[in-house]
Amino acid sequence: MITNYVGNIRETCSTLFEGMAVTFSYLFRAPITTQYPDRMPTSVQDTLPDRYRGHLYVHLDTCISCLLCEKACPIECIKIEDVRIEKIMITAADGKPTPKVKEPTLFNINMYKCMYCGLCVDPGPTGAIRFTKEFEGATTNVQNLHFRFVTPGRREMA
Repeated sequence: MITNYVGNIRETCSTLFEGMAVTFSYLFRAPITTQYPDRMPTSVQDTLPDRYRGHLYVHLDTCISCLLCEKACPIECIKIEDVRIEKIMITAADGKPTPKVKEPTLFNINMYKCMYCGLCVDPGPTGAIRFTKEFEGATTNVQNLHFRFVTPGRREMA
């Protein structure tokens, strides 16, 4: 019993000194603080992979308002309203001509609800919605993450 007690004290002291040796070794090393984002050798966006899922962007000129991205979103963070227009042919992402019979008058994405799953990017035939490499979403006002892609001037033209 006493040997077990003394053995536990010896093991405790041994692991304590082992942990403190690691901690004190950092006391004599040069600091490796990185000044972000001012003094980075390359921009952070350049270091991100090509398929990085950042904020969403909508190219309204190729959007045919098919509403597939809105229907595919599992948490309903995309809201689209549209009007009918005359038929115009545009080229889809795969090179096929696509008729444009509707124009979006409202295209909002709530990035504060988005879970970056990518389900909204895949179904569109024209590839109008895509991820960017923008990742900085820290804000003091959550409304700054409510993206409105249709401007009031564009809404009046439709």
